[in-house]
Amino acid sequence: MQHLRLGPVVLGLTLWTGCIAAPAPIPPEPPPNSAEVRGEHDVVESETTQARLYLFIAQKELEQGKTLMKEGKNRDAAGVLQMAQSDADLAILKAQEPSTRMAATETKSRASALYAGATEDAIGGGPVEPPAPADWSPRPTPVQPSAPLTPPAQPAPQPHP
Repeated sequence: MQHLRLGPVVLGLTLWTGCIAAPAPIPPEPPPNSAEVRGEHDVVESETTQARLYLFIAQKELEQGKTLMKEGKNRDAAGVLQMAQSDADLAILKAQEPSTRMAATETKSRASALYAGATEDAIGGGPVEPPAPADWSPRPTPVQPSAPLTPPAQPAPQPHP
């Protein structure tokens, strides 16, 4: 009789542990919807927008470099023109449209040419000798020593009579 009472308990525990140990069912993968397709289109559109943005920045930096060169600030212009070349490179890499790629290539070549002109004057340019001060004289002024260079000679000791 006691075995009959334990039977349902053992059966219940066995079923309960079996349910706990079983893995959860994996839901099936949904088919691609229009939102995912739109997402891929947005990525292409985003890269095109980025290319146009980099091209715009490169063109602005090119103009800023020209202005700095006109002001005689060639070292600053060289730095700005290097940035213009880098931004034009990014525009070339991101461009999907041929017109954007051509404009970026042209901007890069113009920035490279201006950069070469900006660095020519900066390297080795400037006066050969520093300017002389207003009170500069071509001859050095003689300098008098403040103390004798050799110690004074001491008289020889006299013998005592």
